[in-house]
Amino acid sequence: MYTILERPYHSRIELSECGYPSQLHALATYIQQPKFPLVFTQFLYKVCHPDEQIAPSKIEECPAFDGTIKVYHSAVATFYAPSDLSGSGGMRRERIRSTPHFFGHPRRDTVFVVIDDSQAGMEAMEIGRVLLFFSFEYRRKNFSCALINWFVHTDERDSDTGMWVVEQELDRLGQPTVEVIHVDSIARAAHLLPVYGGSRVPEEFHYHSALDTFHTFFVNHYVDHHAHEFIGRD
Repeated sequence: MYTILERPYHSRIELSECGYPSQLHALATYIQQPKFPLVFTQFLYKVCHPDEQIAPSKIEECPAFDGTIKVYHSAVATFYAPSDLSGSGGMRRERIRSTPHFFGHPRRDTVFVVIDDSQAGMEAMEIGRVLLFFSFEYRRKNFSCALINWFVHTDERDSDTGMWVVEQELDRLGQPTVEVIHVDSIARAAHLLPVYGGSRVPEEFHYHSALDTFHTFFVNHYVDHHAHEFIGRD
């Protein structure tokens, strides 16, 4: 766990869920994420080779894993919100969900992922959509991780709204990129607003499918004053 002085945020997963396969390839099939075994073993490669930025592109060149995996439907993020007078020492907690059933629909929350501690605001982060929270043991160490899609931000804010714009990152085949990250790199939940463009949204459109329908989004720092403090300042 990071202390408040080192990082003003911390995320953790809590109660594991029943009914999921515990083996890597079986779980990938169950959650319909065929890239999961590759990106999982690429994460292990980076654990074993922390000085190397790029992991092999073939699963055969990555570490093997025959352990068990536990699945979680949510994580709790704790972060520093100095203007929150009701918080303990300026700290605030919020729940981040990734579940196949939430009031009748799947819910896969988006989060701020810190990728560069030396930067500030959005320059330090990208947006990830959490497809799965999970934990496992490897080399006698416990790891709490998330499988995410990436949404990468543009170089500048939108001139009309003042909000950052992110686009879903796609691979060479036009499919959303996926990666395994440690949950401790998650700072807090993110709220995205679709960039609608000039077309009319159909009346039968359901909001819960917005992240699967649109490819470009505003990072909404007006959703609460904590988000405004977090990324909203110039």
